[in-house]
Amino acid sequence: MINKLELTNRLINIYIDNEQKNDLLTKYIEFAKDITGFENGFIAFIDEQYYEIIQAITIDDKLKKGAIFNLCDTLCQEVIDKGEAVFHCALKGLPQYNLPGRAFLNTQSVIGYPLYVEGEVWGTFTLCSTSEQSKDIYEKYKDILTLNATMIARYVQDISLKEQILKIENEKDEIYQLLEKRMYEQNALLKAIPDWIYRIDKNGVILDFIIGDHLPVHPIEDLVGNSLSNILDKEKAEKALSVINECLSTKKVITYEYDINTNGSVRVFEARVSFIDEDKVIFIVKDITELKNKNADLKALFNAIPDWLYKTNSKGVVTYCKQGYYDTLLDAEDFIGKSVFDFLDKEIAEKAVSNIQQCLKTQQVSTFEYKRVQDGKIRYFEARITFVKENEVIAIVRDISESKNTENFLKQTQKIAKIGGWALDVATQKTQWTQQIYDIYGIEKDIETNIEIGINQYHKNDQDRITNAVSNCIQKQIPFDEKLRFNQANGNEIWVRSIGYPIMDINGKTIAVQGTFQDIDKEERVRIKLKKEQETFSFLIKHTPSAIAMFDTQMNYIAHSKRWLIDYNLGDQEIIGKSHYEVFPDIPDRWKQNHQDVLNGEIYRNDEDKWERENGNTFYIRYELRPWYNDNEEIGGIIMFTEVITNQVENRLNLEKTVEELMRSNVDLEQFAFVASHDLQQPLRMIGNFSELLQIKYAHKIDNECAEYLNIISDSASRMKELINNLLNYSRVGRKESEFNNTNINTLVNNKLKDLALVIKERNAEISTNISTKPIKCEASQIGLVFYNLISNGIKFNKSKIPKIQINQKENKTHHLFEIVDNGIGLPKKYEEKAFKIFQRLQINSDFNGTGIGLALCKKIIERHNGEITYSENLEKGTTFLFSIKKM
Repeated sequence: MINKLELTNRLINIYIDNEQKNDLLTKYIEFAKDITGFENGFIAFIDEQYYEIIQAITIDDKLKKGAIFNLCDTLCQEVIDKGEAVFHCALKGLPQYNLPGRAFLNTQSVIGYPLYVEGEVWGTFTLCSTSEQSKDIYEKYKDILTLNATMIARYVQDISLKEQILKIENEKDEIYQLLEKRMYEQNALLKAIPDWIYRIDKNGVILDFIIGDHLPVHPIEDLVGNSLSNILDKEKAEKALSVINECLSTKKVITYEYDINTNGSVRVFEARVSFIDEDKVIFIVKDITELKNKNADLKALFNAIPDWLYKTNSKGVVTYCKQGYYDTLLDAEDFIGKSVFDFLDKEIAEKAVSNIQQCLKTQQVSTFEYKRVQDGKIRYFEARITFVKENEVIAIVRDISESKNTENFLKQTQKIAKIGGWALDVATQKTQWTQQIYDIYGIEKDIETNIEIGINQYHKNDQDRITNAVSNCIQKQIPFDEKLRFNQANGNEIWVRSIGYPIMDINGKTIAVQGTFQDIDKEERVRIKLKKEQETFSFLIKHTPSAIAMFDTQMNYIAHSKRWLIDYNLGDQEIIGKSHYEVFPDIPDRWKQNHQDVLNGEIYRNDEDKWERENGNTFYIRYELRPWYNDNEEIGGIIMFTEVITNQVENRLNLEKTVEELMRSNVDLEQFAFVASHDLQQPLRMIGNFSELLQIKYAHKIDNECAEYLNIISDSASRMKELINNLLNYSRVGRKESEFNNTNINTLVNNKLKDLALVIKERNAEISTNISTKPIKCEASQIGLVFYNLISNGIKFNKSKIPKIQINQKENKTHHLFEIVDNGIGLPKKYEEKAFKIFQRLQINSDFNGTGIGLALCKKIIERHNGEITYSENLEKGTTFLFSIKKM
C-alpha cells in the first residue's frame, strides 16, 4: 500500500531543504517522474495561442526548456478547457492523438494538471510517456500528484507575489496583508514543524514567521515588520546580521547558537539560516536549552562515562537518554518518549518505577540491581537513581556483569537497534540472513539469497569495496568492518555497517564467513551533519569579531579565542592555566570586584569602559561577563565576551567636537543669512517702486522698448524678493525645537487655501480635502509652508483649464501620512534626485517661473519632522506628492 504520508513529507522536505530555490521546479518534476515512472515531465506557461516550456526533465529532445508549441496541437489545450486534471492511457486509440503536436511526440500516455496562480490558469504541469501506462498509476498517485501541482503553482505565485511587493514597497499596509496571506499558506504546509521559522530581509527586518512549539522571547505582535536590532541586544543583532550577509553571499546554510536571558533564566537557541533570494533568508530557530551542555569540556567528560543515563518522570517515561557502552537492542534516541515498561520486563519495570517514586519522595539516591537474559546469557545491571526536581529523576545504569560473573560478556559485538547476522558458505556461495537483515532490505524472509544478490544491493560505487573485503576475508583471512551505502527494495538509499570475519577448518582453510549487518543510516547521517556543523562552528569561532575567554573560579584561563590574543597584543603566548591577573597585572580594582560579583551569580555588561594601562596606552572596551555552571549547577567560573572599541570611541569624540564646531558655524551662518536678506530687501523695494513710478509718470513719453525694459526690471526685483524670502525661510528651518505644538492640520490647510484664494479664483482651480481634525504635534508655520508650496505648485505648473488638487490624510503605526494629488504637467520620476535639491529648476518646468527652492524647503521641513517626502507620476496626468510626519 502506498505510504501517502511519506510521499507528502518528501514534498515538504523538497520545499524546506532546497537551498537553491531556482531548482525547486526541477525537484518537483523529478519527484513526479520518480513515483510514476513516466519518462517526460515539464512545466509550461500558457498564453492564448501558444505554450512555452519553462522547465523540463525529459528524454525527448523536443521537450526542452524554451521550446514553444501551438496550443491547439497539444493536450495542454484540453487541460485548460476542462480546468482540471486530464489522464489518457492509450492515446493512439483516441481522436486526440491525430493532432500534429501529439503524433509528432509519439505520446501514448499523459497526465496533465492546470496550474492556478492568483485564481487563474497560469500554465500546466504535464507527465507524458511513449509507452502505454496503467490507469492504476494515476489513481494510486492522484492525490500526491495534485499536491505536487499545487506546490508548483505556489512557487510560481511566490515569484508573482515578489514582483507585486516590489511595485508597492511604499504601501506598507498592503505589504503586510500580502505577507500575512503568504504566511498563512506556508503555515498550512509547515504546521508540523516544531521550530520557529522566520523570513528575514538583508537588513534584519522580520517579514513573517511560522509559530513553533517553544515560547517566544518577545510578544508575537511585535515581530512582523520589526528589526532584529530592536528585538535582540546589540551583540546578538550584529551577529545575526553578519550571518545573514554571509548566507546571502555564499548561498550556503549557516548554523549558529545564541542565548537569551528571559525571566531570569538563560535559554539557548540554534538558528539555521538558509538562502531564499538575493535579499532574503529563512531562519529556523530551535530551542535547544534542555539539550545544550553549558560547558564543552564538561560535556566531553560526561560523554566519556561508560554508563547509560536516563532522565525520566515519576511514571518512568524517558525524556532524555545518553547511550552507554554495554550491549543493547536499541540506541539512545529510541528510548526517548517510551516507558520503562516498553523495554524492560514487567517485574523489572515495576521495580524501577517504585525506586523512582521513592527517590522523588525522599529526594535521596536510590540504588537497585537487576538481571536480564540477553542472547542466552545472564547480564547484571546496577541502576542509581538521583533526584533532579519535582517529577524528574536521573537514572545511571551500569553493566556490572564482569563483577558478577567470571565470563567476559563484553567481547561480543555490541548489539544495538537494526542489526542482523549473516553467514556465507564459501563452497556453495549461498548466504543465510537473520530476520533483521530481511527487514533492513525490505523483502520477505522466504526468498533464497546468495553472495551475488547481497553485493548487488550495495551502491554501485561501493560494490568493489565490499567484493574486495569479502575476497580478502576468504583468501587471506582478513576480517573487515565497512560503512557502505545500500539500496533497499523500495529504492531508498541508506548507510549500513557490514562486519565479517573468517571461519576456518582444522587445516586453516576458510570454509565460511560470518558477520553482522547493521542499519546505521540515522547515526551516519547525523555524524555527517554534525561534522559539517562542527566545521561551521569552528569557522565562526575562529573568525568571531569579539574576543572570548573562559576562566575558572580562580580566574585562571581554561579557554580563549584567537581574537583575544590579537585584541590585547598577546602574540602567540600560551596563557591557558595562567591567572588573568598575571597576564594583565594592571587591571583596575573595580574590574576585579566585578569578577567577584559575577562569580556570585551576577551578569555584568558595559557598553563602553575606559582602561588606562601602565604603559600609557588607553583602551576603550565593550564587554559582558557571565558565570558558567557545572553539572551540579554550581558556578564553575566566568566567560568574558569583549570587544576593543577604541577607534569607534575616538571617532565619536572627534565627531562630537566637529558637530559642536558646526553648530557654532550654523548660528553664525543663520545670523548672516538673516542680516543679508534683510539688507537686500530695501534696495529691491527701491528698484521695484521706482520702476513702477517711471512706468506711471512717464507712460506717455517712453516707447514700447523702454516700457518692456522697465517691466523686466520690476519682474526681476519681484523674483529676487521671492528668492530672498524663500532663502530666509530655508535658513530658519530647524532653528528652534520649542515650536512643536498640537496642530489641527485641517484648519491649517484651510488657512493656506485662504492665502491662495486669489490665484485659485484666477485659475478656476478645484481643491478637495480629506483631512482629520485630530491634532498632531508639529511646527505649524513650517508644515503650513509645505502645504502652501505643494498646492501652489499644483496650480502653477498646470496647463489644465480647471486645475484639480486632492489632499488626503492616512497614518500607520509610526507616522502621519499626507498625499497631495494634482492634474498638472507632471514631474517624471527620473528627476527625483534633482527635484528636492536647492536651486534645481528642471527642464520640464522651463516654461514656468520659480526659484528652485520650494521643494528643497519642503524636504528640509519634513526631515526635521523625522519624515520623508517623495512623489510619483500619476497614470494619466499630474503628480502625487507623499510626505510623512513622525508621531510624537
